[in-house]
Amino acid sequence: SPGVPPDAPPLAAAREAGVEVVSELDLGFRAISGQDTRTIAITGTNGKTTTTALVAHLLAVAGLKAAAAGNIGRPLADVALEGDRYQWLSVEVSSFQLHDSPHFAPDVGIVTNLAPDHLDRYPSVDAYYADKRLLFRNATDAHVWVLNADDPAVLELARGARGRRALFSLEKPADAWYEAGARRLRLGKRATIDLGVGRQRQPVQHHDPRRHHVVRQHLRQRRSQCRTVDTLARHVADKLAPGRGVTRHHGGRAHALRLQEPRLDLARLDPEP
Repeated sequence: SPGVPPDAPPLAAAREAGVEVVSELDLGFRAISGQDTRTIAITGTNGKTTTTALVAHLLAVAGLKAAAAGNIGRPLADVALEGDRYQWLSVEVSSFQLHDSPHFAPDVGIVTNLAPDHLDRYPSVDAYYADKRLLFRNATDAHVWVLNADDPAVLELARGARGRRALFSLEKPADAWYEAGARRLRLGKRATIDLGVGRQRQPVQHHDPRRHHVVRQHLRQRRSQCRTVDTLARHVADKLAPGRGVTRHHGGRAHALRLQEPRLDLARLDPEP
């Protein structure tokens, strides 16, 4: 359990005796690794749960059999034990879980942001970041890392990791970015979601920690435009399952929230503190 510190006496004694100690995440991942299930792992200091739920829902709406699991409330080991077969799993992973997950190797990894946290458990910020860096420990050239281009700590965390990088930004052009002047979400050079003119909010300063909630707030204002998100979901389906005549499946969940609607209701995804 990630709630048990790695230096707890029983675990220390096990390691001293040469007993392998692994996390539930690692055990669950090994159990599903032979099921042709691909995984997207989401970590970071803030925004993990919202992002995990959003990714799972986009995949499901795109017609892929997908679900949310991990630190979001449904352990990965439960997915393996229940025998459900998924094409994709959106997995929230914490630094605690990554600490003892030597076999964890997601196909796609997302790092939302980094800031000092959990210093009641870690002796330093560097120790906390070191556990986050374990997301990349099994990186190969086939892996994809989706990184926050506005956060130097995130970019440093992934430095040297094998695989392809895809950057997102709220401040500058990137693989995916928010064009503040036009209030558009862009994927490369192509506008994917036009948030419209609407009522202008108070500007958010460059170093304001709220800036990574701005897009989510604007999307809530424009819930009537969720059809565009469905279009984006179909684009996801084309990329992840080209040519497959798959059937839609709706059963992923985030905590008590069951994501079964054919369109994304952004009002139900509350911002994290």
